[in-house]
Amino acid sequence: MKASRGNAVGKWVSAFGLGVLLTTSAAADSLLFTNVHVVDVRTGSILKDRAVRVEGERITAITPTASAGEPDGAMVVEGNGGYLAPGLMDMHVHLQVREHATMNLLRGVTTVRNMWGNPETLAWKAAVEEGTLPGARIVTSGALVDGEPPIWEGSVVMTDPADADAFVLGQKRAGYDFVKVYSRLEPPIFKALLDAGQKYGMEISGHVAQDVPLLDAIAGGMRTSEHLIGVLHAIAADRSLANPGLSPYDERAKELVLKLGTGEVPSEGFIDQQRLQTVAASARSEGHWFVPTTRVMRNFSTSPVPHIEGSERFMGPMEKGLLPLIKDGTMGKTFFKLTDEHQKGEDVHQQLRRQAILALYEAGAPMLVGTDSLQAAAGMVTIDEMESLQALGIPNDAVLRAATLEPARYLGREGELGEVREGAIADLILLGSNPLKDLAALNELKGVVKAGVWYSGTEIGAKLDEMEAVFAAFTAEKEVHSE
Repeated sequence: MKASRGNAVGKWVSAFGLGVLLTTSAAADSLLFTNVHVVDVRTGSILKDRAVRVEGERITAITPTASAGEPDGAMVVEGNGGYLAPGLMDMHVHLQVREHATMNLLRGVTTVRNMWGNPETLAWKAAVEEGTLPGARIVTSGALVDGEPPIWEGSVVMTDPADADAFVLGQKRAGYDFVKVYSRLEPPIFKALLDAGQKYGMEISGHVAQDVPLLDAIAGGMRTSEHLIGVLHAIAADRSLANPGLSPYDERAKELVLKLGTGEVPSEGFIDQQRLQTVAASARSEGHWFVPTTRVMRNFSTSPVPHIEGSERFMGPMEKGLLPLIKDGTMGKTFFKLTDEHQKGEDVHQQLRRQAILALYEAGAPMLVGTDSLQAAAGMVTIDEMESLQALGIPNDAVLRAATLEPARYLGREGELGEVREGAIADLILLGSNPLKDLAALNELKGVVKAGVWYSGTEIGAKLDEMEAVFAAFTAEKEVHSE
C-alpha cells in the first residue's frame, strides 16, 4: 500500500486555507418561535400555526401558538406565518477550507458529509462540535482508497488485501467516520476492506469498484454508493454488457457508452425491471443508501450543469480557473477530455441513469441528497440537486426526506436530526413559503438555527459579505505571489 504524491484532497479541491474565523451568532439560552407552520417531513404534512420552544440545543415543545405561554426569558423569533423545517443535509461534499462549513450553514445546510478528508478536516469537525467554528456539522472520511493506477493523485493506493485490516483500523482510530473506497480497487481488496469494516464497526462507502458487482458490495456491508456507479450494470437486461460507470476513466465503460451513442447497444429495454426490484430490495434489507448526485453527473454529457449566479463571489483561484468552462459549457470537452461522440453516448447513459433513479425510488430504495459540486455554491447546489430529483418525477415530500430524515436514518441519528420534533436537536430553517408545495421555497431563507443557535436573515447576509471579502483578499494575494 502506498500514498500517491500530491496535494489533492478531493475532486474539486484547491490547496488553500483562508485562516479566518467568523464569530458565532449571539446565542440565547432558549428560543421561542411563534406563528410558524411546522414542516413534518416524516408525514409530508404541515402543522399550522405553531410555537416551537428550544432550550439549549434541543426542541422541548411544539404547541399551538395560542397556548405557547410566556417567553420566560427566551429570545422570541416572530415567524409571521413562515415555515419551520429541518435543516438540510448534503451527503456528498468536498470541503476545501473551513469557511465552506460556514457557507453551508448560512445557506440552510446544517450537516455535511465530506468525501475526502485529512487531519485538518478533523480539526474543522472538532471546531464545529465545540462551537468555535460556526458551521454545518461535519461527517468525514479520510483519504480515498483506490487501486493502481489511482484516478486521483493523493489517493491511498492499495494493491494487497492484507493491508486492508490495518488501514481500516487506523482510519477509525484517527477519528474518521468512514472509509471511502474508489473505482479501481480489485475485487479481493474491496472485499477485504468490507470485511475489515464489519470487523471494526467502521463504515465503508463511496464508489462501487468497476469490477465489483453492486449486489456483492451491498451484501458485504457497503453503506452508501455514490453517483449510481454499478447500478446500470446490475440492472441491465443484457448480462454481457460492461459497467458503464465513470466512462472517462475506464476503457470498457467508454466502449459501451460509445455504442449507446450510436445505437449499436439500444437504450430501449436496457433496464431489466425485475433485476431493479432485486437491487432495491437488497438495499432496503441491508441498510444501503444510493447518493445519485444527479446534477454533477451531467458534466460528462452535452448538457453540463449551468453556472449558479453569485457563486463566483466565494471562489478561490482553482474554482475561478474552472469558471470559464462552466459558463461556456465545455467541462466535458476540456476538463474530462471527451470527444463529441463520447459525450453523445453519455447523453444516452445519463438518460438511463435518470430512469434508474426514478425506478429505484418507486421501488423503495433508500436515497440521500448529495451534490459533489463546487463549494463556492454551497447550499445553493443542494437545493438545485433537490430540484433535479423532483424534475425526474420524485415528489417534493420524498425529496425533502432524502435531504433530512433519510440522512438522519443513515447516520443512526433518527429522532435527533432531520425533523422538527420534540427532543430533536434544533437544526432548523425558517422559510417564507411551503417547500412541500414548491422546493424553490428553500431559497426563501429567513433564518437558520444550528444546535439552538439562531442566525437571522440579516446576520446571514452580513456574514456572507464578510466571507466574500476574505475570498477576494486571498485570491488577490495569490495573484500577487504568482507574478
